[in-house]
Amino acid sequence: MPLEPGLYRIRTMPPPELQPEYATGEERDNGPVMAWPKITPFGIQVWEVARAEDNQWIITAPGGPANGGWGRANDGPEEDVLFTTTIRGWNIDLGEDGRCVISVPTTVIGAIWAVTVKDEHLAVKSYPVIRDMQLPAWSLIPVNSD
Repeated sequence: MPLEPGLYRIRTMPPPELQPEYATGEERDNGPVMAWPKITPFGIQVWEVARAEDNQWIITAPGGPANGGWGRANDGPEEDVLFTTTIRGWNIDLGEDGRCVISVPTTVIGAIWAVTVKDEHLAVKSYPVIRDMQLPAWSLIPVNSD
């Protein structure tokens, strides 16, 4: 089933021994999107996922880009995912098992710049494109199915 635009909670899909974490927008002034282990009334944990140009997606607080969303200072690895009004496009590749890989669009050959969790916030990390490489996985949970 293809990804549809809509409202989602975005949660890590860690190994069974670890607790999942939810993408949480806390401070919209270019602070990082946080990774919190529980659903909380604080911050933004419901995200609007919408189509953008070039088969990309934008991820914003409900109500659109004026309310802030996912951005980044630069296109490259080792960058934080920012909660900002400067929204950037993302690739969201949905696997058959429901797992998603969220990554920065790039023309770099042999690498994928995937979103992962680093020090309790979301960040972009470079991974080699090799067979059986385990990329950071995310679950997009429609808010009406929680």
